[in-house]
Amino acid sequence: MKKNGIYITIGLLVIVLLASVVLASSQKKQVSDCRVNCTSVSRNETKICNEDYKICRTKCWEEKKACLNETQERFHACREECLGRWCSRDCAKKRIMERKECSKSECLLDCRDNRSNCTEASKANFSSCKDQCELSPFEISQEDCENASGRFYRLCNGPYFDIVCSKGNYCICDGKANYTCPGNHTCNHDIEEFLPRKTQAPEVYKDLLGNDLGDIGICEKTV
Repeated sequence: MKKNGIYITIGLLVIVLLASVVLASSQKKQVSDCRVNCTSVSRNETKICNEDYKICRTKCWEEKKACLNETQERFHACREECLGRWCSRDCAKKRIMERKECSKSECLLDCRDNRSNCTEASKANFSSCKDQCELSPFEISQEDCENASGRFYRLCNGPYFDIVCSKGNYCICDGKANYTCPGNHTCNHDIEEFLPRKTQAPEVYKDLLGNDLGDIGICEKTV
């Protein structure tokens, strides 16, 4: 019976260890996939900005060309109605003024401003998207936690026959063993909400073997 109990205990520890490794790997992949998706969306948005700019610029050139053609037609009509040399010069001066009006760059400037605004919005969306990909301030790698003398473990409490544990591992700090956090982290003792359900037992946190860990908290990254 004792051997069976030892085997069961070892089996539980192996399962916990494997679960923590899989969870850490899964979290990293989730963050990586999220960032890749943000990059893809950002590239598509930038592509649309550039395509809209090209369409806008083409429209400007078409409007300018139509304006110049109309100016030329009015110039020819003006010369045909002229009876003297001075009149012809007036027609030419008028054509010069009209061509300058046609060549004004407000349309192209609007196109550039629109592209600039579109690009800036795309950058802001990308930055916001990346921020949403980041892990929560309580998610720390096992290596960083243990290197700082913390304990990378689940949160468990309740009686041994009905112990309740968190789904994931956290970097445990303080407690009887005086675990510590990595730099730029504080020990947060308000941790009951991280359990899947509230137990009727006192808030005594334990390991999977039922050992009392004391007044523990979990490491939270400071801003």
